[in-house]
This record gives sequence, structure tokens and C-alpha cells, in this order.
Amino acid sequence: DKKFNHVVGGEIIFFIVLLLFVAIFVSEVDIFNNTDNKENSRGLSGIQLLDEAVDVLDNEDRDDMVLFNDFNTGGYLEFRGYKTYIDPRADSFVLEANHDFDYLTESKKIQSGHIFYKDFIDKYDFTHFIIQKNLTPYLDTSLEHDDDYEKLFENEEYVIYKTK
Repeated sequence: DKKFNHVVGGEIIFFIVLLLFVAIFVSEVDIFNNTDNKENSRGLSGIQLLDEAVDVLDNEDRDDMVLFNDFNTGGYLEFRGYKTYIDPRADSFVLEANHDFDYLTESKKIQSGHIFYKDFIDKYDFTHFIIQKNLTPYLDTSLEHDDDYEKLFENEEYVIYKTK
């Protein structure tokens, strides 16, 4: 009887601790609030905001366009018919897979400001930029203050620049 109470008591304590960890995880990670589905003040989801930005790009001449985009927007841009700088197929953009260059690390460095933006732009001759503002603020701020570029569009999540 004493052994039974000890085992049951241990199981209850384990279950309570497990519930506590799950509660902390859910509150910290916020897994139920995917940013692609969150609505902004205008009631648009993340994909609708991206779609709004890409609609502006559709009015530009694609024949001579060299587009900078981030990792997150590449797949959707390709779906819409654009040639992208990078997309979610990470295996295509790392040195071990392509035996050429680590584009994924380069992309992270431009996001964090560890590469001078002019050197990066000159390397690829980018003519257009679709920037997710919270992901690449360094590039957004640099282009906004550079007279060689003009802002074509901005919404709550994206901004588009092009060379003048």
C-alpha cells in the first residue's frame, strides 16, 4: 500500500511538471500565431502583404530586372515567375551542395549588416529589391538614404526599391 502511494505520487508529480513545461513552451514560443496568418491593422495577412508588394513589381520590366529578395520570399516570387537571388531550397545555396559559393551565409551577412551593401549590390548588379523590413533592416535603411535608389512601394511588412 505504501509502495503504491509512492509510485502514484511520483507519476502525479511527473505529470504536473510535464504540464508546466508545456505551458511555458506554448506561452514563450507562441506556436499558434504564425506570422503568415496574422492580420495587421488593415486586416491583411502576411501573404496578402507580400502579394500586394509583388503586384507592384509586376508593373516593372522583368527583362532587365535583377531582383534581390530574402530567403523567406524566394519561393513565392518564383511561383509568381521571378528569377530570385535566394529561395527556401537551402541545399542549393550552401557550398557543400553547389560546390560554388555559400549564398545562404552571404544572405545572412547582408541581413545583419556584416557586408557593405554597395559591395553586395555591385557584385550582382541588382536593379530591384523586395525587402521584408523586419528581416533585413540594414539594407532597407541603407537604400532609403542612398540617392541612387528610389522607393517604389511600402506596406507594413515589405518595401521595394529600384535603381534610378
